[in-house]
Amino acid sequence: MKLCSTPAIVAKIARGILKKRFPATKFSVRANAYALTLSVTWDDGVMKEHVTQAIEWLEKDFVWENQEYNNSLYITYERNLSPERKAIIHNRLVDEKIDTEWFGEFRSTFLRSAERRLIQEFVLSDGIK
Repeated sequence: MKLCSTPAIVAKIARGILKKRFPATKFSVRANAYALTLSVTWDDGVMKEHVTQAIEWLEKDFVWENQEYNNSLYITYERNLSPERKAIIHNRLVDEKIDTEWFGEFRSTFLRSAERRLIQEFVLSDGIK
């Protein structure tokens, strides 16, 4: 028998998954029962792609602890960068002689790319243990 899940139930499951998968990162998971949405926000640490892969399956019907849940909600993801992390990324772009004033529509792509390089060089943490 399928149980009808609520955003609150899905939020509780998502919190558990994120805490177990990314223990070094503090997440805020908020449910909106009226809009049938879940809002996941965090600072620094884990890249958005990793968080999305970890819990996006909760948007559809799913099985959790041998129980089927009927589900239909939308999850939004928002990763915020601290001023310190932004400064480190900005300095890397300046060192690479990339004009940080002219990014236009590619700004987020340049920032993510520079941040990934810094993570690979162990200058920044990716929040995954």
